[in-house]
Amino acid sequence: GDMWDGHGHYWCDLQSGYTLFGAVGSMWVNVLITREVSRLAACTRDMVTFKPTPIREIWKGLCLLFSATALFSAFVVFTYRVFPSFPSRSHAVRGLNCMPVEYDLPSRAFFYGVTMNVALFLPLALIGWFALRIWADTVHDDALEQGRAQRRIGGDVARMISRVVAMRRRSHDVVASGEPQSTTHD
Repeated sequence: GDMWDGHGHYWCDLQSGYTLFGAVGSMWVNVLITREVSRLAACTRDMVTFKPTPIREIWKGLCLLFSATALFSAFVVFTYRVFPSFPSRSHAVRGLNCMPVEYDLPSRAFFYGVTMNVALFLPLALIGWFALRIWADTVHDDALEQGRAQRRIGGDVARMISRVVAMRRRSHDVVASGEPQSTTHD
């Protein structure tokens, strides 16, 4: 039979659903990974033993994430089948891939206000935030190491200066006592 139902093609909706699910899920998994790396960097900065998230918690988080992603994808792609005025269609622009796209002013508002925020802008903002925290922790570590190095160098310089002062004092004491000076250097 004919796959057209007056609102769009079922196959296009299915393709749009699993493509959106994959794209959104991937972005949010990257948020979770970046968060974990941020925790690791903070532990390194604080010189605390890193305790990775238990595997059971990781699986629970992934199940929750993918469940929410599946619900979001179904909402964006299939809601118009129940509510025909819903401003999201996967078949609005045909091409290589069926995806929810903007096709008028209400669909543009929904596309950028909801779909792109959840699928791209919010995850990128969180990844950026965690990346900045990782960078700040790294800079903090570098600053601590630089301070340690300066203290080591400062200690070396202080020891060298005290040796020079001691040698000059001995030299001055020898000259004052009238003893002959050695021409060899220690």
